[in-house]
Amino acid sequence: MSPVYSRFFRPDQNDQCSNNRTQRCLEGKIGTIPSLKTCLRAHESVQCYMDQYGEVNSVEPQFIRFTNLQDEQLVYECAAMLGYSSLDQINALLRDSEFKLHETRCVFRCFMIRSGLYTDSEGLNMPRYYVLCGGYEDGFYQHVAQCSARLLQEVPCDDKCTLAQRMATECIGIDYATSSVMQQQGDSSNYVVAAQGSKVYMINDQNANSDVSYSVVNSGGSTNVHNTDSSTNLQGSSMFFQSTSS
Repeated sequence: MSPVYSRFFRPDQNDQCSNNRTQRCLEGKIGTIPSLKTCLRAHESVQCYMDQYGEVNSVEPQFIRFTNLQDEQLVYECAAMLGYSSLDQINALLRDSEFKLHETRCVFRCFMIRSGLYTDSEGLNMPRYYVLCGGYEDGFYQHVAQCSARLLQEVPCDDKCTLAQRMATECIGIDYATSSVMQQQGDSSNYVVAAQGSKVYMINDQNANSDVSYSVVNSGGSTNVHNTDSSTNLQGSSMFFQSTSS
């Protein structure tokens, strides 16, 4: 059973068998529904909770993971809020996937705060990271607590940007691809977001944010996206692209 689902339901405190029934129901769905049918699996999993676990909790608001496009928009909003609005500044930030620039670390801190993943007073919001990733063992939470305590001692208290960035990348690390906020990982031929000037385009076989059509020319570490209605090429690595003329 996963808190990602169970947090949306209120179980009957007098029903001592609801957990076992729900778990058996979930295991049955996993065994009969192909893994690639993710939407059907999700639907049937929710049905297991509705039938076996408890009533839907429609009163308390719950955190839901932002979409990739919302993540993208937050990054641009944070950059603008911090005064990084020129094309050269934006390109420099987007290329800095290793957070070498202090400006990049500040944009990332802003993103984490506005996403509800972090506060300066409380640090990392682990329940929300669980929703994003799931599957954490108890030992991982202990590791995060120890890592956070270490960084509080190492990082100067007035450098809030570096502290936030290092907590995410060092304490969460590979368990959550924190750097994907600045540089999306994975097969860019399946999912591409391109920035052309001040506009952001999401491309997944077709452009979802503009009337202009785009096609992915090459995939891999470097991807070219060709605007089929003009002589403009969008070039870059994975998630972010720099507009150039062909």
